[in-house]
Amino acid sequence: MKHKELLTKVEKMLEGGLTKAQIFSELGGTDDNAKILASTPTLAQREKFKTKNQILVFILFYFAAVKFAFSCYTLLSINAPIYLLPITLFVPACAIALGVGIKRFRGYLYLPVGLLGFVSIARSIDAQVVNFNLSIWAIWLAVNIPVAIGVFLAFHLKKNLCPDLGFMGAKTNKSGQYLFLQAQANPRVNTD
Repeated sequence: MKHKELLTKVEKMLEGGLTKAQIFSELGGTDDNAKILASTPTLAQREKFKTKNQILVFILFYFAAVKFAFSCYTLLSINAPIYLLPITLFVPACAIALGVGIKRFRGYLYLPVGLLGFVSIARSIDAQVVNFNLSIWAIWLAVNIPVAIGVFLAFHLKKNLCPDLGFMGAKTNKSGQYLFLQAQANPRVNTD
């Protein structure tokens, strides 16, 4: 079964009221199934963090628009050939694709979004330290403060929506049992 089909099936099963443990045993206990289950928030979690998720999606779209505008301005200001303009679409297109995935609560995207936002801020700080100009700093802040909020939100949402998803897959305990299976038996109390 393909990833997208499996993800759709898991979401429908969660909507049907099945627990992740029941879904895992029904689909078969593979690592791929465990990763998908660990990265899929429950309906209650989605409802609880819906507003924060929408803010993160808005920040990603804002970043895409600003990045496209600055890239076009830079390209046109150096009198580059117009056929290079599609190159400016790469980063905004990636941000939009990530935003669409985040809007659908794809848990495996929160960590990459947070890391990419962090890298974006770090790279832009380097350029601003070298060339200090107050008006450029004001523009830099207008762009990077929302990105910094997005980085915080991405890590926060990943922690709360997919606590059992690690960097490379579903987290396990010392005996090798998946943590999301333990969470069904011993539900955690989340105060966020």
